[in-house]
Amino acid sequence: MEIAELFRMRFMPVISDFMFFFTEKIGLSENAAVNLFIFFYITSCITLALGFLTRVSAFILLLLHVMLSQSSQLFIYGVDAFKSIGLFYCFVFPVGRFYSIDSKLFNVNNVNPTPYRRLLQIHMSIVYFFSGFDKIIGPNWRNGESIWKSVHLPFFGTDIAIDYTFMTHFPIIPLLIGWGTVIVELFYPLFIWQKSTKTLWLYLVILMHITIMISLNLYFFASLMIFLNLAAFLNLEKKT
Repeated sequence: MEIAELFRMRFMPVISDFMFFFTEKIGLSENAAVNLFIFFYITSCITLALGFLTRVSAFILLLLHVMLSQSSQLFIYGVDAFKSIGLFYCFVFPVGRFYSIDSKLFNVNNVNPTPYRRLLQIHMSIVYFFSGFDKIIGPNWRNGESIWKSVHLPFFGTDIAIDYTFMTHFPIIPLLIGWGTVIVELFYPLFIWQKSTKTLWLYLVILMHITIMISLNLYFFASLMIFLNLAAFLNLEKKT
């Protein structure tokens, strides 16, 4: 806990704040406080998924997730940031207006989702463009080295036994994958907004994340990014 304090942002809450309040102010034991944190986290996940008190659930879960991630700076990676982003949008956007318990229990009016989706679309376009830009300015993605290194990292063992040594005989493969990743991300803002290419680019992005999921065992990260892309750009118009 003391080591985690060294890496925290002073204006962000951490688990130690939660523990201090419930142990020192309320008088709970440490085990009870930890179990309470877990209970709040799991309950908020369930109520948010069911659409019950959606914004309250999203806010509580966002707060708890920030505490958790800020308390483990040495172990978090990109998925934790995107999870915070997704929870923030769940709190701000009217996600409980459709297909939720809230829509059944409370008298809520339907809203036009377009302005909210537009904000998410702009956000995703910025994310992918700068991700692609960051890759293309260095040599590692342009020569395929990043692909070779990523699939051979010891802590990214896969559930599917794949021998990537075949790339030593076909170096063109990591080269093409690297350039393909750069192109998909860098030109995301251009082609995802075009009606004629939106579906193709959405498929390419989903395929890219499925490949990440299989090759690096990053199931949660890949699933979250696929979900965010579908939430932003999936065609919601009913075909007649």
